Amino acid sequence: MTWNFPVAMLFYCNQCGKHFDIVVPGKGSRNYRCAACGKLHAFDLDNFVNQAIDQCKKMLRPAGRLGI
Repeated sequence: MTWNFPVAMLFYCNQCGKHFDIVVPGKGSRNYRCAACGKLHAFDLDNFVNQAIDQCKKMLRPAGRLGI
C-alpha cells in the first residue's frame, strides 16, 4: 500500500476520552500530544496498518467450513 503524505487522522485519547486531529508526515513512529489533557501518545502508521491486516485475516473463515 502506498501513502500520499501528509495523512490527516482522528486520534482518540484514552486518558480524557476526547478525539483530536493529528497529521502523519511520513513513515515511522511519532509522538502526538492530546490537545485537551496533554497526554503523550506514540503512533506508528506502518504498525497500525499491519495490525489491521492481521485482525482482518483472523475474522475471515476458511472456505467450506461452517465455523461451528
